[in-house]
Amino acid sequence: MKKRIYLLIATATLIFGLCGLFFYQSHTGISARASVPTLSPVSSVPYGTFSRDTASKALSLCSVSYYPETLEAKLKELGYGQFKYYSREQDTVTGSGIAFGVATAWESNGNASVIAVFRGTNDCEWYSNFSIGEETEHAGFSAAADFAMSKLSEYLAFAGIENSSCAILITGHSRGGAVANLCAKRLIDNNSFTHTLAYTFASPNTTTSPSAHNDEYRCIFNIQNPEDFICYIPLEEWGYTKYGTIINLPNRDADDFETLYENMEKKFLQFAGYEHTGYPNNHDDVKEFLEAAYTIAPTISDYYNRRITAYPYQVTLHEYMNKVASLLCGRDTISNGMFLMASGNSPLFRAMTEFMLQGIDIEKIAQSGEMTGSAVACGHTYETYEAWLGVLSDKYFEKFAVYADSTT
Repeated sequence: MKKRIYLLIATATLIFGLCGLFFYQSHTGISARASVPTLSPVSSVPYGTFSRDTASKALSLCSVSYYPETLEAKLKELGYGQFKYYSREQDTVTGSGIAFGVATAWESNGNASVIAVFRGTNDCEWYSNFSIGEETEHAGFSAAADFAMSKLSEYLAFAGIENSSCAILITGHSRGGAVANLCAKRLIDNNSFTHTLAYTFASPNTTTSPSAHNDEYRCIFNIQNPEDFICYIPLEEWGYTKYGTIINLPNRDADDFETLYENMEKKFLQFAGYEHTGYPNNHDDVKEFLEAAYTIAPTISDYYNRRITAYPYQVTLHEYMNKVASLLCGRDTISNGMFLMASGNSPLFRAMTEFMLQGIDIEKIAQSGEMTGSAVACGHTYETYEAWLGVLSDKYFEKFAVYADSTT
């Protein structure tokens, strides 16, 4: 009984704490560095060429994207001005909130270089994350992207910028990465700017479009960690992917993986101030989690309609995830915690819950709420992505930037 009580409290604390943990990490670790080196103008980057240096600087901006004043200060260090921060809050189950900062730097030839930095999930946007829909694009992310596009147009009018003489860099982490991915796609389709470049980090999948990896989207770079399950949902088995080029960080199949991973952990400790926690089997544990989700819902229709018995409940995977969203928003924590414990009656749901608890001392989290031992959290953080960028060489990324010789 004591163990089950600990499991209930730990599960509720874990799910409830993930939102706060990801939010907290948005202004610690890498964002604590005193300054960010100059970011090269977007128009100076050959079309379709990946830059590890640009990626690292973009990620540093993402890490402060929750805080307008801090983001503005960082952008000012990079030579950007005319800063605006746009936000649409979401405080209900429906809707699709988002926030992002925009600024402009003027190049020596008089052309403008715009940057847009999207923040990750906040409060009830967790409901939007799990609102996938059954259209070509993820419904929650697509609605947020539509709002962002309207505000980008508003910003250009405010800054007095003509699209025909303007390049744009778009970046975001997690939910912000997904919205950035869709915005970049829209801008490319509309031929809105002289040069569009996007870097996303830890982005969920956004689309089932068969043209997602077409040549015109090669300048959208999506960096994903094989130990970060968020990068692989909605499920690839449902046909989901991201627009543009997908860049996978190393997994166990990589040459010298053990050495690379050890070096990454050292970098992580420098950035985050605590030790990195990974999964025992690296990406294989993530694959097992995704397989469990696929067994519950082999199709997106099943996600919404197939009911699994978790006595005394019968729930769909979407309903299960909405319970998680409710906890992340701080709603009905006791009843939803009881639900999650009851879901352990189903081997499939239990596999998902146990995956979320990997690396955590149950009694410790139940007593203190300490979250830093969570493998699922470490896999998703800014610091892990920054640590990998810090230890990998430019050569590692050459196989992903297959269009490195292309120019506009």
